[in-house]
Amino acid sequence: MPVYRVTEEAFESLDRTSFEAARLHERGDIQRRLRDQPQILEEGLYILAEEYGDWEESNRRIDLLALDSEGRLVVVEIKRSDSDSLMDLQAIRYAAMVADMRLQQAIDAHRRYLDNRGKNGEEAESLIRERISTDEDEGGIDSGKPRIFLVSASFSKELTTSVMWLNRTGMDFTCVKLQPYKLGDSLFLESSQVIPIPEASDYQLRLRDREEEEHQREVERSRVETFAGGEQFRKAIESAYDDHKARLTLLYETTRSLEAEGLAQLSTRSGSYNTVLRVRFPNSYEGLVNVFKNESGWGYLKINGGVLARRAPNAKLRLEEIIGTGPITRWSTLWSLPEGFLEALSDAYREANGQPGSAPESELALQLDTGEKLETLNIE
Repeated sequence: MPVYRVTEEAFESLDRTSFEAARLHERGDIQRRLRDQPQILEEGLYILAEEYGDWEESNRRIDLLALDSEGRLVVVEIKRSDSDSLMDLQAIRYAAMVADMRLQQAIDAHRRYLDNRGKNGEEAESLIRERISTDEDEGGIDSGKPRIFLVSASFSKELTTSVMWLNRTGMDFTCVKLQPYKLGDSLFLESSQVIPIPEASDYQLRLRDREEEEHQREVERSRVETFAGGEQFRKAIESAYDDHKARLTLLYETTRSLEAEGLAQLSTRSGSYNTVLRVRFPNSYEGLVNVFKNESGWGYLKINGGVLARRAPNAKLRLEEIIGTGPITRWSTLWSLPEGFLEALSDAYREANGQPGSAPESELALQLDTGEKLETLNIE
């Protein structure tokens, strides 16, 4: 469909162009910008490495290697046009090469990536760990079945047919179309997800979440100790850093209050890396938050944005305003307790349990999400 610029007088049509006509190259221009702005492809995407190829007897390189908002490994394959109809097969080969990547391998790759970009490579481990969505005691990344992003200005029918069939077999492909437009000397970019279509994405995510929950329950039964209540977590707080200890104590006291109100049921999982306080709804496997204290003495909170949006949408908007860092994703990490956060969290559990909270409904409760974005390319 055409894209228009809104002026005071009319809707001004943007002229469709191509990356070739705009003299934008695949690696130096498109890949570089996507590396620096991965949210163009998906919110919450975090780049681990660029031109990754840490394997023997092969000189192949993955354009971008990333983690999504759930801590799943993502292979990103970029083409300037659909001239390469085998990009799906190429991406499958790359995904197979990084499948079952160990946490230490990811840390090493990210350290090199940060060093090469003039950043502090020593922060690689902490940056990765705070983005891991699972609470497994080993703290590993979810690399068993990497997601695959195909990015191009167009996709042939042959490729899209193959990708849709591969998705039905259990693979996880996402196709993102990048369409450049020109208006005068300005260049614009439309980013749109074409596979899976946005209307089907939520359904597929729910099915995948259900499978992951079943898998997680099996992991919990076989690899970690689980205790009823929060007493084991309270004991673990004693070995946290002083500044983390204060936050963890406040969170623990708040969750105990929620349990006393009948809004939550606490349990503690203790493993070799993490002690996790799970704050679930009564008689349910779902909850809005998990509180973590790891072996290094750090304490932090993970917010389940998916459950929050479904069970307490008004409280979600209020929490996002308080946190002030943008939308809460499906597993957002919080290292501090902004003013008003604990009260808003308590109200979120009340809303999720069908009880009134203390905060008024936000005027932003209804939002339109078309699944498409318009970005401006800053051509230097």
